[in-house]
Amino acid sequence: MLVTVFFVVTTAVWVNLDTVPPLWDQSQYLQESEILYHTLRHSGPVAFLSAFSGVMGMKAPLITALPLPFYFLLGESHLAARYVNVVFILIASWYLFRLGELVAGRRAALLGVIILNTFPLVAGMARQVLVEYGLMTLVILWMYYLLRWQGGEEKSSAWALGIVLGLGMLLKVTFPLYVGVPTALVLLRDVLRHRRLRASTLASLARVAVVAVPLAGIWYFKNWAAVFGFVMKAGYGDWAQAYSKGSVFSMGTVGTYWLDLINFGIGGYWFLVLVIVTCWIAVKALRREGPFGIARDHLYPLLAWWTVPWLALTFTVSKDIRFSVPYLPAIALLLGSGCAAIARRRWGTAGLGLIAVLGILHYTYYSFVARNAGLEWRAGPLIVSSNNLKWAHPPTAEPWPNEDVAKILADDAQKQGFAQSKAAVLFSHPRLSSHNLNYLSALHEFPVRFTTCNIQMTESSSELASRVRTESNYLLTKSASLGPEFLNVKNVEVLDLLQGAGLPFDRIASIALPDQSELFLFRRNERGYRVWRPEDYFRLHAPGQGRVVRFGSGISLVNSDVADTSHGLKLSLVWQCTAQMKEDYRVYVHAYAPDGQVFANGDHYPAHGNHPTSRWRVGEVIEEQVWIPKAPPAGLRIYVGWYQFERRFQLPVEGGGAREAEPNGVRIY
Repeated sequence: MLVTVFFVVTTAVWVNLDTVPPLWDQSQYLQESEILYHTLRHSGPVAFLSAFSGVMGMKAPLITALPLPFYFLLGESHLAARYVNVVFILIASWYLFRLGELVAGRRAALLGVIILNTFPLVAGMARQVLVEYGLMTLVILWMYYLLRWQGGEEKSSAWALGIVLGLGMLLKVTFPLYVGVPTALVLLRDVLRHRRLRASTLASLARVAVVAVPLAGIWYFKNWAAVFGFVMKAGYGDWAQAYSKGSVFSMGTVGTYWLDLINFGIGGYWFLVLVIVTCWIAVKALRREGPFGIARDHLYPLLAWWTVPWLALTFTVSKDIRFSVPYLPAIALLLGSGCAAIARRRWGTAGLGLIAVLGILHYTYYSFVARNAGLEWRAGPLIVSSNNLKWAHPPTAEPWPNEDVAKILADDAQKQGFAQSKAAVLFSHPRLSSHNLNYLSALHEFPVRFTTCNIQMTESSSELASRVRTESNYLLTKSASLGPEFLNVKNVEVLDLLQGAGLPFDRIASIALPDQSELFLFRRNERGYRVWRPEDYFRLHAPGQGRVVRFGSGISLVNSDVADTSHGLKLSLVWQCTAQMKEDYRVYVHAYAPDGQVFANGDHYPAHGNHPTSRWRVGEVIEEQVWIPKAPPAGLRIYVGWYQFERRFQLPVEGGGAREAEPNGVRIY
């Protein structure tokens, strides 16, 4: 209890001292968390469950719901969300102690808890709003109840395993990677011991499924296709290439994956202890002097818990060491058991205590000693001790103005009359990005949406520049230190294209940043659309000859024009509302090459989302511009039409215009 309280208190102190904005993935989780929280408060539990079943889309969503109780208790903030892991520290430490006590005794269990919580990567994850620490906690629970099931407590353990499996899948789809093989080993041993598959074993599996399937199905029934596609792209596909650390066999450099796992995962101190313990065990095994503290029935599942995900993650393309966190408790228990076994024969209680105290002192050092006052001890590429171990470092207090930025744009958008506005952020910096600005917009319910030109976008830089120019109300640029280079390639190219074409934005503010750079805020100097009173529009413009086309009963195309410019085709579309509409419809623009292949396409809400069809008034005229940022081939055909996004319902064309390949669209070029 005292050991756990120590880690709880130090973690709480750390998160209160650290004031930097959340990073990319954390910001996304926090943004969705705020949306769920506001849905629950404003619309009730039924709407909340509906929103939760579709949240995130590609990533399991439980992390977005976990901070909600803390928002009710402590208020909405990034700090309140971080306290989720304070609770996880209590649960993980308690169950790891119970698990260690079960397999290796109380001394080994206590030392395992100390080792786990002082691993630099585990300590770092305890201070962030990410899935890894919670996932690690659920894996510990699974292993505890699995071994209890193996020990004869089958019925109660099976129900518990069902709950843990359902929650684990809702936290991350890779949960089975960490528990699948140990579970298979326990089941295989049960079959071999009884020489058959027992009916009670099948009953246990049924209990697990009865609980886990509907619990995880709350989200997976709707999103399973998207999430498994995302796992392949993020782990093995093109998206993963940017995060690769190269060949796992290039062990001579500090930047390799395995060396990172040692230096920044378990830490150089515990690695040296691990080497000593491993050598001692190897010598005892060669002398046939018996086991080192863990029975064989328990040893094999613990080894599989660690080695299988370690090998799987080693050979993925993406090699982020934080994915290793859920198997680190196995290493902590094995190391604690080995130290306890040696202490019984060689070191005694004092030696065991010294090992633990040194680990805690190192934890305190890298957690709270200021970086500019810190020292680093190395043995070749091995970092024996440091206070800057990537995720594990002292708290940082930097006055980043992210809240001010979001509020400036929200206030300006209100003055300009934008119901919803878009801001293009042409950089991706750890402290300031579209992700943490979107989180602040969700937190304060600002009507501003931030986007960036990230590596996952398939459009060319010219297409992205056109989208920024025509669809963004605001633009944010940074004078230096944009962030990781691979995240900003397209941002730099897009900004160059916009500046080369004469940046169509006016500067409205500039803000000094803590990294000695400057942030510039721009507003588009032309709205890109206009809403006319019908008498004013038709006094100045005649309807296009033969071009007045009705879509359903509510929308008419009264004019269209296509201009070939040096930056691509500029489409001018003029719509008129002919009947009140309750739904928000989207415009599509489809361009076909002469061979029938799609040359370009784009769907958007009218007026760049600032004037949806549900707010149109009968008679008013809406003029907007759309860009196709490519040199058009001869014989290009362009069609426009309308549809309702959620129902995929297209408005029928009721008059005028050639329709050829588009049943509910009209050709304008």
